[in-house]
Amino acid sequence: MMRQVACPMLAGCVTQPTSTVGTNGSHAAVGNWGVDLSMIDESVKPGEDFFAYANGKWLKTAEIPADRSYAGVNYELNRQNEDRLKAIVADIGKSPDAPLTPEARKLRDLFAAYSDTTGIEAQAMARAQADLAMIARLTTRTQIAEAMSDPVAPTENCYLAPDARVHLW
Repeated sequence: MMRQVACPMLAGCVTQPTSTVGTNGSHAAVGNWGVDLSMIDESVKPGEDFFAYANGKWLKTAEIPADRSYAGVNYELNRQNEDRLKAIVADIGKSPDAPLTPEARKLRDLFAAYSDTTGIEAQAMARAQADLAMIARLTTRTQIAEAMSDPVAPTENCYLAPDARVHLW
């Protein structure tokens, strides 16, 4: 039964995607469904190593941009979103206050605060001092575990994970 289901699914994956046109007239960078079939390495049998088959050419040729920690479809989509968001914020920044909605004003003001590197540098670590002092007071493993479990503590996003460079599969 599995082969009967899998074969039609794979057959649907081997057609080239058509280019889609976005609302601004730009073409999708990664096809209309996010798969670039030109990256298939046909020297690899899909039944032996499907990952190498599906991504082989990309793995052999891709370069990670110097300003990024990864590359691939997600990178392309993130870059595309960054460009679109920059254009939205730039348009809002050019508009006078009167026609802006309250949400647009908030977005404009948030971006202005985020972009104010001089103001951020002037504050330096002042805002982090209380959190750093709380962390410095942690002296036992129990205190550290309790702090890590507190959803409002500065340690809330701490976690342990295996080294991502070591493949476990």
